Amino acid sequence: LNFIVTIINKPKLLIFYEPFSVFVPINTNLFKNEILILKKNGSTILFSTHDMGSVEELCDYITLINKSKVILQGEVNDIRMRYKENIFEIGYKGDPSQIMPLINDNFKVIEHKNGNETCFVKIKAGKDFSGNDILKRMLPVAEIISFNEVIPGMNEIFINVVNSQQK
Repeated sequence: LNFIVTIINKPKLLIFYEPFSVFVPINTNLFKNEILILKKNGSTILFSTHDMGSVEELCDYITLINKSKVILQGEVNDIRMRYKENIFEIGYKGDPSQIMPLINDNFKVIEHKNGNETCFVKIKAGKDFSGNDILKRMLPVAEIISFNEVIPGMNEIFINVVNSQQK
């Protein structure tokens, strides 16, 4: 009811503190949809939240504050790209014993899920390679089913940045 009363006059600025903490999932989705409509219609919306999933879903720009200090700010997509680690998730069909030797000194298999035929490959620091170079090595001996760069979520970034500030 408070939300309806608040938005009925189509305000230009809305400020929410932990807006989704008391809703069941269905109502959370309804509330998020209404917020997106307000955003689309030009309202500025400020959130104070610890729900990084909502941050990714709804926010364009963030400011991360820890112990009263700004420790990270910028556009959500830019921040996520800034913290990526050149890790690729590759789904494939093929014999792992033929594939893994092809991932040479420039790459490191950080996880391999046997049975699922999925591996996570990281380009080693200082190497000038791309995901295409990994594919070039795998294609002669495997059928690639899926290939995705792993981009960290805001929750992971939040934890890493706050932990690094505490050291």
